[in-house]
Amino acid sequence: MTHALPPALIFSVSYLGDLVTAALTLDIIARPPRPPAEVLTTPACAALFEGDDRVRGVRAPASLGAIGWRLAATRELLAARRRGFEVVNLEVYPPRWGYVRWLARYLGLTARSLDLPGLLSDNRRSAEGRPPLLVHRSAYYTQSVGGGGPASPALRVAESERQAVRQRIGPRLGSGRWCIAHPGSSTPSRRPDPHHLASVLGGLGNVSVVLVGVGHESDLTAAVAANLPQGVRVFDACGQLTLRELMAAIDIADLFVGGDSGPLKLAEGLGTPTLSFWTPGAPSAGFAGPLGRRHATLPAATAVAIACSAGRDLLDEAS
Repeated sequence: MTHALPPALIFSVSYLGDLVTAALTLDIIARPPRPPAEVLTTPACAALFEGDDRVRGVRAPASLGAIGWRLAATRELLAARRRGFEVVNLEVYPPRWGYVRWLARYLGLTARSLDLPGLLSDNRRSAEGRPPLLVHRSAYYTQSVGGGGPASPALRVAESERQAVRQRIGPRLGSGRWCIAHPGSSTPSRRPDPHHLASVLGGLGNVSVVLVGVGHESDLTAAVAANLPQGVRVFDACGQLTLRELMAAIDIADLFVGGDSGPLKLAEGLGTPTLSFWTPGAPSAGFAGPLGRRHATLPAATAVAIACSAGRDLLDEAS
């Protein structure tokens, strides 16, 4: 097949949640007759697009330090010019975003760029309770590649991955419904209170709980596990799942519960219902949260009874 449009090289060396949000551009960027895109990201996030036919290559720079990353970005952009690629600059770290934008222009590359100053300004406006200029942060990503307004990302997990996780986690929980809970976030102020989270999880009914997180969040998951009501089946999988295993676990779960974090974005992208708690002083759920009726976003201080009712409604709708 002859492709009428050049392939795209996507720069998105960022946190997991930002990369998942950036993934919603793939349906626009890699739509035939354009060939699949290539992505530059962090080593920790490189597995996000395994098996995704919209992506044909994922690379990670050897260093995220200022000098090492610039050398890697320069090599990538020179190769993009040689290979006839279009550059899509979805960086969210201003120095890297600015460098890619400047060098792409200097090299005469065809390039699209996220309106990062606008996005950061709207993040601040939303956190301050003022209306943002765009209705949702995802619109910044879609508009940067010629798409429409707000959208939800679409991630892909193979059935073989789901089965492997069922076989690994299922015996620990028994039959019945699963809930994935993540008490962490890369920004400490956005983490839900572990005691409140445990009370909500305990009030969801006959639901087993799988606690997830990266290694340094083990204190948070342990605190949630310790405060769950007696009789709740729980498996603390913090630090024990690869990114692909985490995606598969979220994909087969009946509900995701947590705060504003990368795993919440994964759940949205995988179509899993979510119940999320949003702390004051951060971008609002309306601007940065999951889109659609399968997602309930609540203030962090929401009464446990109200949060449990919202979670049970989501579980009932999913069953």
